[in-house]
Amino acid sequence: MKKFLCLLFVLTIAFSVLSPVAVFSKDNGSFSVKLCEGDLLGDADGDGEVNDWDFILMGRYLAGWKVTVNTDVLDVDGDGDVTDWDFILLGRYLSGWKVMEFATLSVFQTDILADRVSNNAAGVAVYKSTPPSGAPYNEGEDENITLGLADRNGTKLFEGYGWFYGLQARLYEDVFSVHEDDYPSNVMEYYPDEYNAFVKKDGTEIKYLHDGDGAWTSWMIDGYAIVAPTKDDTAYMGDEFPDPINPYIVDSEGNIVHTFTDEFIGEYHYIGVGLGFPLWSFDNIPIQCSDGLITCVESDFSHWDPQVLGYYFTDFDENVIIDLRGTDMSPFYFYNGYCLVRDSSWKFGYIDKTGEVVIPIEYDNAYIQAYKDGLFFVYKDGKWGAVNTNNEVVIPFEYDEVRWDDSVICAQKDGKWGYLSFDNEVILPFEYDAAYGGENGIFSVGINGKFGLVDKTGKELIAPEYDDISGFFDGVAYAVKDRTLYVITLNMQCPS
Repeated sequence: MKKFLCLLFVLTIAFSVLSPVAVFSKDNGSFSVKLCEGDLLGDADGDGEVNDWDFILMGRYLAGWKVTVNTDVLDVDGDGDVTDWDFILLGRYLSGWKVMEFATLSVFQTDILADRVSNNAAGVAVYKSTPPSGAPYNEGEDENITLGLADRNGTKLFEGYGWFYGLQARLYEDVFSVHEDDYPSNVMEYYPDEYNAFVKKDGTEIKYLHDGDGAWTSWMIDGYAIVAPTKDDTAYMGDEFPDPINPYIVDSEGNIVHTFTDEFIGEYHYIGVGLGFPLWSFDNIPIQCSDGLITCVESDFSHWDPQVLGYYFTDFDENVIIDLRGTDMSPFYFYNGYCLVRDSSWKFGYIDKTGEVVIPIEYDNAYIQAYKDGLFFVYKDGKWGAVNTNNEVVIPFEYDEVRWDDSVICAQKDGKWGYLSFDNEVILPFEYDAAYGGENGIFSVGINGKFGLVDKTGKELIAPEYDDISGFFDGVAYAVKDRTLYVITLNMQCPS
């Protein structure tokens, strides 16, 4: 028996309670849980069940029929009115959308120093800070930056340190790749990183053969990453260079699953000394694993100014699957079956796994991980929009900036941020100074330089009093106030 649940939000540690709200996210399966108190939301006929007949009765009521219904339970979204939106929500529930359990939204303070924060879909915080004696964090300053991971319990999972531009962490398949952010976005120009680490969501660091200095690594995507050692375990002494080591692929357990053969990489080329150890390159360079393919570049090091000869993709057995050599296309890496490419005029488009161009190379900019719910997010004539696989415009080119997550698009228009659905419906109007991702009708916004949470009607859930805030994902958001990390959690139980 399907039953609806309400959601009460709590703004402070003292648990002050707001109005009940039913919160939805798309999922398969069903729930069978009663409200913590009160009547069953959506049970129009009062028979103790929520079914298609309740949906029919609610539709008749909204159409003006004289039907006997319990209007108190028809306010599904808890905004005080029974409207067509409540009717839509009830229909979505009966179609298999998941309803959040009765919950409280709470905030607690950790002892973690932080100046900036974000979180990934795994519900883990990625925070940055300067040392306690340092100045407030400013992006790009030449100072020692701490990057850390923390969980919803306020437990510090990992900390790393970087110079120059700080560190960044990206999450793929529950594994964070932690790199110093010191190389440009063009994939051909990778440099040895100050710090490399692969960290699982529980904070366990994945050890591989050449951790830390002495190797650059790709991001770990779909459980695989490329490691290119620049030295072996023998210390570099003066002019005595250790033998170079072939690059290899590691999995999410730190196991070497493939070492690239001499025949594949070609000749080694000594290109100088950096950070106390020799730097090497080779004719064929594997750059990134993703979607079962490896992005590779072929270069010519026969003279002082190396030349890129072209790009291609192989499988894990070094078989060439897509060959772009002989074209002017420079690819990034595959994501959800498509790969961003650019040509020599710096126009962008996408290819599929056959190497065919599916989105014309005509856009001024685009996202590597652009393909989401059938859309590619691209930039043209100074504005962002989105096209489908037929290159038809779905999101008009009228936004200054866009970003998205699994459930919503954050977009900036005329200097203000708002939220869109993936079919271009406005969820929240363009009236915020900042907007980050959200789920279950909870959105992270910025107002007058401070940050808080609102619901889909714009009603304030967490007051805008924080210096930074993450999106709301996996039942948790993270915030910073007075250089301290706070955790905002959706607690899935009835309050006492």
